[in-house]
Amino acid sequence: MELPWLSLTTFTLFLLLSFSSTAESFKRCPNCGSTRVPYPLSTGPGCGDPDYKIRCDNRGSLWFDTLNGSTNPIKLIDPSGQRFVLVPPGFERNTCVSVDIKSHGIQLDPNLPFNVSSSNTVIIMNCTKDGLDGYMSQGFNCSDNSLCHKFLNGNPEARAKCRGVSSCCWYKTGASVNTYKVYRARTDKCTAYQSYMNLDLTMPVSKWGEPAVEILWEAPREPVCKIPGDCTDLVNSVCSVDPKSLGQKRCLCKKGLQWDSVNAVCEVKRCAEGKKCKRRSNLPLIGGLAGGVGAILIAGGVMKMIISKQNRIVAGNQSLAEMIDPVILKGVTEVEMESMKELGDLAERCVKETRQSRPTMKAAAKEIESILQGLASAP
Repeated sequence: MELPWLSLTTFTLFLLLSFSSTAESFKRCPNCGSTRVPYPLSTGPGCGDPDYKIRCDNRGSLWFDTLNGSTNPIKLIDPSGQRFVLVPPGFERNTCVSVDIKSHGIQLDPNLPFNVSSSNTVIIMNCTKDGLDGYMSQGFNCSDNSLCHKFLNGNPEARAKCRGVSSCCWYKTGASVNTYKVYRARTDKCTAYQSYMNLDLTMPVSKWGEPAVEILWEAPREPVCKIPGDCTDLVNSVCSVDPKSLGQKRCLCKKGLQWDSVNAVCEVKRCAEGKKCKRRSNLPLIGGLAGGVGAILIAGGVMKMIISKQNRIVAGNQSLAEMIDPVILKGVTEVEMESMKELGDLAERCVKETRQSRPTMKAAAKEIESILQGLASAP
């Protein structure tokens, strides 16, 4: 059934309500259980960046597999900080030996975009004399009154399993010697270790909290592509030769836009000190964003729409020119008409039947801003 003409305010409100979407940025992997997997982390082929592999098991838990074959559960992911937190393996039963001693502790592949942060304080225990001599030369604190002994005295589990051990050390990660490893547990060095994140050394051991290891990831580059269709999910990008990697192509952002590696979107370039660059304001087609969502199509006018039972915009056999007020079309340039078509396409996607098919409010706002930027920079 055809509905009466809708006002600009009604149309804008309709679009705003349609934005209760869970669709995310470029090829984000699906949630693992109840945990959101942000880009660029990848739990399988076809999503995320393949260099940023983690693993989702059939129970909905995330794991990080290291270079040497050990695996650790991920307890927290912070996409804005580009980090995740691992649970270290702990001790074998009734002995002062780390569970992962056969794989020599947590070691990362230096060819991958992960590294150990400087926020970890590591305790190493049950050390041989050779182990102590070697670690002291690396700046580890192996004194008789070191933090390691404070840990043994204040942690009942460690004290029970490492009873009688007098040789132990502690150190902070982040130095060049341990950028890609937390500790390399060895029977001829130190057999056990434990790690704590953001540790306040003045606090009693009972207040240290749960053991943890913080791992950082490097900001991802634009997605790799082979054909233009590979960049469909990254709005306002084109599959082009990567100037930093000869022979490789990436989904590079269009002119006037820049890659936002945290949100995996192409956004408007920023000027100095984080301010938006100035742009022309004499755009005859634009009467305002009307709440920031798609209503630029009609810029103060009204739009005739037929809405199906599934709440989708249906234009039928009408052209865009037939759907827009003729007053607005007077003097419209080819570039402006193309911008209206892009906004029309966005408006249609905003009211798709499934949430997964609709862009988020943030993604739609960025796309609108990109379209306006292109319109402003047109000759």
